[in-house]
Amino acid sequence: MLTTGSYLLALSIYMGAGLLTVFFIYRWLGGLVSRRPQRILTAVAFALLLTPAPATIGAETFAPALIVGIFDLLFNGGWSVAQPALLSLAATLSVSVIAGIFLSRARSA
Repeated sequence: MLTTGSYLLALSIYMGAGLLTVFFIYRWLGGLVSRRPQRILTAVAFALLLTPAPATIGAETFAPALIVGIFDLLFNGGWSVAQPALLSLAATLSVSVIAGIFLSRARSA
């Protein structure tokens, strides 16, 4: 079991790595696609990597929703257990795509 300090350190390292990954995805996509798809795809990567979900039902700690959803779906009881994490991820993805569309329109105007 993680102590509070080690959990916060691990979460900080994960968030830093996720933000760095999103930055590199944004830079890499800049050479491949135009600005609008670049911003939308970066928003999708941001949502996939950084959306939190409770690690288990009733847990006080968080983990990446994508990983929680996949592991719960495959190894921990199927759809009924994975549904909260995957629905949270779907909601965040929807909001991030809409934000990416609005940001790309605002920047290109």
